[in-house]
Amino acid sequence: MLDKYPNFFLLFFDNIPYGSSVFSLGMGTSSLEVRLFRDLACQVKGIDFVKFNVEWARQRGLTAIEGNIHDELDRITEKFDIIVMSEVLGDLDAYAIFEQLRPLLKSEGKILLSTYLPHSHSRDETGYERRWTSSLNRILIAAGFAIVRKGVYKTAGERQATFLAFPQEVPNNEDVLDGYVFYEIRPT
Repeated sequence: MLDKYPNFFLLFFDNIPYGSSVFSLGMGTSSLEVRLFRDLACQVKGIDFVKFNVEWARQRGLTAIEGNIHDELDRITEKFDIIVMSEVLGDLDAYAIFEQLRPLLKSEGKILLSTYLPHSHSRDETGYERRWTSSLNRILIAAGFAIVRKGVYKTAGERQATFLAFPQEVPNNEDVLDGYVFYEIRPT
């Protein structure tokens, strides 16, 4: 079933159990969220600031909120098994967002976070993602989160990828220049 998805989605599919409650920050076109809803029977709720993206998600059966992520998080009362942050960190206040997300997680909940490599030149022309990735470990620890797993999901074509686990900083070398840093974190 999963081999029909782009390799990037496997970062999340491999870490989200069937039937989980999922909250997605920055849904974009909701491609990932629709697949979680349809193929993994997840209860998906998301937020995006683009009206078209929110309407698109709603047309596909998802619960979607339109608005600024930081402002809307304070209004959410339910708790989730998993919070997905896919390439959205650079648009947020990284120091504040994890404090806002903590109360939204169930007791065994986790956050799955992906961002561009800090030294990647193939994507993220604005530099937002690279700005935070290099200091993300320190931000997460200061916010009271434990890094369960961290690594680089190196892309190698449309449907080929390799997960390379790194316990500390992501290396800056030719082997991992095109890919994403992926974190699985939990509150301590």
